Amino acid sequence: HSLWRLGHSTVLLKLRGRYFITDPVFAERASPVQWAGPLRFHAPPLGLDELPPLTAVILSHDHFDHLDEQAIRRLALRAGRFLAPLGVGDLLIEWGVPAAKVVQLDWWQETEVEGVRFVATPAQHFSGRGLF
Repeated sequence: HSLWRLGHSTVLLKLRGRYFITDPVFAERASPVQWAGPLRFHAPPLGLDELPPLTAVILSHDHFDHLDEQAIRRLALRAGRFLAPLGVGDLLIEWGVPAAKVVQLDWWQETEVEGVRFVATPAQHFSGRGLF
């Protein structure tokens, strides 16, 4: 097993010979627009096109520093599955991820992907996209 930190929330994991990525953010800014908002501290060491084939994308919540719309749009057809909390999967589908690839989990629900078990554990963190 191996892991590579690619940014604030983005980690590339190799588990059981398969690749998974958490909260893929490759944008310059954690913002709904790229001309304003917090800048990255450093460029990701790998670009989106350099990623290996992804078995799944694992998402924690929908804040801009954890959910990059353009990255998701580019990974929509390349990744096998998208694991997301309830409601976040709806955004993914709006952005072009095929619904059949999206698994939405409530607290304590679990799923298995290629022999790796994922469990959605409770978290208290305001999750909302927008100004208000």
